[in-house]
Amino acid sequence: MVIALLGLACIITITDGNATHAGRALVLVGAIAWSIANIVMKKSGTKDVLAFLVWSSLFAPIPLFLIA
Repeated sequence: MVIALLGLACIITITDGNATHAGRALVLVGAIAWSIANIVMKKSGTKDVLAFLVWSSLFAPIPLFLIA
């Protein structure tokens, strides 16, 4: 976890001045969403992880379409 936080800190602080606040926020939101997805995957207690991933991927286009 420390290595991941250091990586995020590097992404946020090491910049040539072209990064916006919105871009930084999107990086943090993406990291948080990834960690929440990992927690959901572990809490589901599924035995067949690949099938779970395939079925859960079917629901992702709906909110992405609404956001777009």
